[in-house]
Amino acid sequence: MSNRSSIVCDVAVSERLNELAALLDSRLFLFAYYNPKPIAEDASGYVKFHIAILNIYGLLHDCGPFVRTRLVKLDTNSIIYEHQGRKNQDIVRRFEMLDRFVTAYRSCHCHNNADSFIFNRQHIEYLNDHQMSFTSINRSFSQYSDVDWNKAYIALRSQADRVASDIEECLKRLLAPSGENKRHQVIEYWLASIADWYVNDKQLSYNVLADIYFNKFYDKYNRRVHITQTRVKNWIMDSDGNESLTQWLKEIPFFIDSQNCPEPALPCEFLHHIFSKAQLYDVSR
Repeated sequence: MSNRSSIVCDVAVSERLNELAALLDSRLFLFAYYNPKPIAEDASGYVKFHIAILNIYGLLHDCGPFVRTRLVKLDTNSIIYEHQGRKNQDIVRRFEMLDRFVTAYRSCHCHNNADSFIFNRQHIEYLNDHQMSFTSINRSFSQYSDVDWNKAYIALRSQADRVASDIEECLKRLLAPSGENKRHQVIEYWLASIADWYVNDKQLSYNVLADIYFNKFYDKYNRRVHITQTRVKNWIMDSDGNESLTQWLKEIPFFIDSQNCPEPALPCEFLHHIFSKAQLYDVSR
């Protein structure tokens, strides 16, 4: 089965969804900088399944976490269309099942997930309870043959592609004349969700600030520098010893509603504007 045109490994699928989002409002997007690892056609089922897990996790947790925490919910402000009660529930259920399964599997198999801790136990219990319903294979993962792993990969990919289709359908309904009444509130909620991501995810901020620092340092000394988060924090201290980041982040909700907001309002492009004052800080101190 070809891997092309599946959201588990084809960035073009996520970009099509982003293009639909931009038709609602040019500032909007769903997934930023999705960079899926390639899945070779001749790879084993085991390899295909695990790369797909990593790709879907990255898509949902790193590229657009507001999609999973806010936009695909049974909420009047979400992208889920109105007056489709059972259908709405099915869309949210499929999305949450995919997200929960991928999150639990990654937690159990990519970390030292000892069951001494309750959150770890919950992930293990979830996998034990839902593995068969998700993959349709009546064996534990430890007993899988490569044929089983390939079947599990196909099931995982099918679930992910169904979720992508659900999101596409929701966006098309919002774009249709019948979605006009809900469209404005969804756009406002969506923009606020992006802004909240930027305010609360300090890793995004420090990545952009580190990029500014790196370029200033290179321009001044004509050499590269190894950058740490501590170095960036110390760099943006004001004369009173306070970190300037807190003040800059307060500008985010206002900037996303301004005429100067990038279109789309992707993290790097957006935060470079927010942190433009960092250009005034001397990298030699």
